[in-house]
Amino acid sequence: MALPSEGRTTIRSFLTDEEIIEPTSDRYASATDFWTAYKNPKPQLVLRPKSLPALQKTVQYLCASDLDFSVRSGGNNTSGAKHVQLSMSAFDSFEFDQDSETVTIGAGQTWGEVDRKVEEAAPGYTVLSTRVPFVGVAGSLLLGGMSWFSGEHGLCSDPHNLLDAHVVLPDGRMLWASTEPDLLWALRGGGGNFGASLRSLAGNTIMLSSPLVDTSSIGPDFVVRIAKFYEQAVEANKALGSGTLVVLEVLGKIFGPNYERLRHIKTKYDPKASPQTGQLNNHAASLPSITMSNLAPSAFRQALRAYPRRCASIRPAAPRTAAARRCYTSESKPARAQSSVDLDVDVAIKTGQRPFAEQTGIRPHNVTVPGTAVDSDAMMGPSTGILKQATVLDQGNRPIYLDMQATTPTDPRVLDAMLPFLTGLYGNPHSRTHAYGWETEKATEQAREHVAKLIGADPKEIIFTSGATESNNMSIKGVAKFFGRSGKKKHIITSQTEHKCVLDSCRHLQDEGFEVTYLPVQSNGLIDLKDLEAAIRPETALVSIMTVNNEIGVIQPVKEIGTLCRSKRVFFHTDAAQAVGKIPIDVNEWNVDLLSISGHKIYGPKGIGACYVRRRPRVRIDPIITGGGQERGLRSGTLAPHLAVGIGEACRIAKEEMEYDAKRIKALSKRLLDGLLSMEHTSLNGDPEKHYPGCVNVSFAYVEGESLLMALKDIALSSGSACTSASLEPSYVLRALGNSDESAHSSIRFGIGRFTTESEIDYVLKAVRERVSFLRELSPLWELVQEGVDLNTIEWSQH
Repeated sequence: MALPSEGRTTIRSFLTDEEIIEPTSDRYASATDFWTAYKNPKPQLVLRPKSLPALQKTVQYLCASDLDFSVRSGGNNTSGAKHVQLSMSAFDSFEFDQDSETVTIGAGQTWGEVDRKVEEAAPGYTVLSTRVPFVGVAGSLLLGGMSWFSGEHGLCSDPHNLLDAHVVLPDGRMLWASTEPDLLWALRGGGGNFGASLRSLAGNTIMLSSPLVDTSSIGPDFVVRIAKFYEQAVEANKALGSGTLVVLEVLGKIFGPNYERLRHIKTKYDPKASPQTGQLNNHAASLPSITMSNLAPSAFRQALRAYPRRCASIRPAAPRTAAARRCYTSESKPARAQSSVDLDVDVAIKTGQRPFAEQTGIRPHNVTVPGTAVDSDAMMGPSTGILKQATVLDQGNRPIYLDMQATTPTDPRVLDAMLPFLTGLYGNPHSRTHAYGWETEKATEQAREHVAKLIGADPKEIIFTSGATESNNMSIKGVAKFFGRSGKKKHIITSQTEHKCVLDSCRHLQDEGFEVTYLPVQSNGLIDLKDLEAAIRPETALVSIMTVNNEIGVIQPVKEIGTLCRSKRVFFHTDAAQAVGKIPIDVNEWNVDLLSISGHKIYGPKGIGACYVRRRPRVRIDPIITGGGQERGLRSGTLAPHLAVGIGEACRIAKEEMEYDAKRIKALSKRLLDGLLSMEHTSLNGDPEKHYPGCVNVSFAYVEGESLLMALKDIALSSGSACTSASLEPSYVLRALGNSDESAHSSIRFGIGRFTTESEIDYVLKAVRERVSFLRELSPLWELVQEGVDLNTIEWSQH
């Protein structure tokens, strides 16, 4: 609704001429100008109240008059021609309190100015804000956008940093949002809760409109906790829609006392940076320039979008967590594992939250996440908590997941990186005639660099594929067919314990006339290098030995194999799907010529992988997929940018956090293995020393593995490779080690990963002990063993 002529008269009754900016005023251009929008906003009037009473009266009038209006904080606003713009630029106060680590920020401030003032007041501290210093303070707590740190360091946060908000209702009265949980929930929804119509608040029905409305609402003051050493980053560009209420002040939290590895990352806004780039003084924007808002909401926010529909009968109250940089807290160590009755995902979260609250000094206030028993104010820092809470909210309680060799959960930061390329950044990366293609090509090439850095390769040597299976097929069949054309090199060497796709590729080549040598392995799962050397012949084209076995976790002597193959002038391929991101890899030091990578084994998306193909000395392979010549002619087909970005982000995170993850997983693995081997008649499959600790394969004698899996329904486990688990045949890997069929049938694989907690390990140990004992009691063989009978001396009759 346009502002009627009598409306201007009414407005002048509570605002001075200096507080009213008409289109004819010489102040109008500066009041409406900003650099991030594609259109030229021309609101019919700009109101700039300078006092709280004037602000209250302005809000009351605008709401009562049913006018189209929007609220602009210190940043940008795209008010249309029919809008009245309420500017908060006069409220630009700044008050710093180092003792409480808070800063009260006037809503008229921009984040760049706030950052500068905080740095002056307390060197080493900062507010963590958006990618552009010209964004208003309203933009960083309430909705969408990219943080400065999301590209290089994976740092982001979400609206759950918002602890409270002092708001002005449409009738001009004020209240704290915490007194109305529905309102606080909506404010903290970060876009996911917009479009919700909240129940009547003292006669005022609050409607939060779509985030597509180019508006922002904010009141005079922000109160946010500041962070030391840039331990988190807050993301967003916009705030509330349609101006039905105005936030007076916001109490937010930005914390992170456990983010030890980032204490030396000190990045500041460059006050001289160009507003067109928003460049930082020490690192250029590492993602394509994004000026649209809400392109990368957090993974946790996605779960919350579905949550109110599932739990409409429960009063919403968002959990006070920060979907930010992963940081593990040490879990509590209960004297005994909890029973299956009272331990579930909720308890696992709460167990990890307690020490975090103790370390931060932030105590719970008896508020729980709806539908769970999790204290909202406990504020668990790790992505572990974010992922598990999203699971609880979206789907209810789930089994404990210990099948990391089959697949890993997608890291929330990976999802954040992918989401923009499913919405606004949808161009074909192979289209080089317009910006849509340029921006996605830039992102995919950056992802290629992340993959290359993780294994010590050149980005030009990375070929994106659909996964490790395709990479293995491309490497083995591609090399064989290239050299097979001459008829001189038609011999392949592999081992008996390779992944099924490698073995099947070799069998396929045998059908085409190639010779294949399947090397045996020792009882510890490792190949004998003497056997390999003896098997290499002048006509050998390729040796393919996996790095880490997917069933028993043994680590083959890849460096020694590479050295041997290089000396014999034979190409060396390794399936590293279970190794990349988990153990350090340097393809040049290892003399690897081809290497296969899987995205979903490193907390990335499914449907994407990569193949390293050495350029010097050049590896010649024939493509197995032909067409448009993409991926340097080795793998044709349009590349999916969101998947490429996903695997790239997963590799970036893995490289940065591998050392920390390895130590943590090793400790959890030792805890699990010690507990399992303390049971009688249990044994570890594979070498105990040359072994990846995240894969624990144990045989439980006198127990059928499938029966044990059925008894452990509250734990997601596997008896072997997911690619062959549908078969009831004993594992060919375990049989290659020399295990009997009975021993192979009694084996269970436990997969430990980034999101596994100590309390989960304790529960698994207790559950396995109880259920193995129960199943053994049902076995007549176990009764004989207990009586001291040697089963090998019994002659079994057949009927």
